[in-house]
Amino acid sequence: MGILGVKLIDGKKAGNFENFDIQEVFKIDTYNNSGHSVPCYHTRRGMFVGISTLAECKKAFGFIQLDNGTLADAGQISHITDNGWAVVAHFYRTNKTANVARSKKQMIEHLIQNLSEA
Repeated sequence: MGILGVKLIDGKKAGNFENFDIQEVFKIDTYNNSGHSVPCYHTRRGMFVGISTLAECKKAFGFIQLDNGTLADAGQISHITDNGWAVVAHFYRTNKTANVARSKKQMIEHLIQNLSEA
């Protein structure tokens, strides 16, 4: 099983995200990530911590930020609705939705326009 993580050098996150296989791991302990303990994977290539924040997910996966607590793959958004009270993103082939910060609406509309023109 593959894991996406960030290499630790001298006890600090360094570099880009790297994939490593769980079979490479010989020890797991904890790393203090801004006051939260997260698993730290020890391999012969070094120590890694898995993705643990939305900011790291955004950087690693290229998702867009819909609001302070939600990221989404813009390519999975079929359309958005705005009923005056809420802006909502709808995803292809599911009834799941996500709230969109009003300040992000224009960014999302633009992305959807580009997707439909492609």
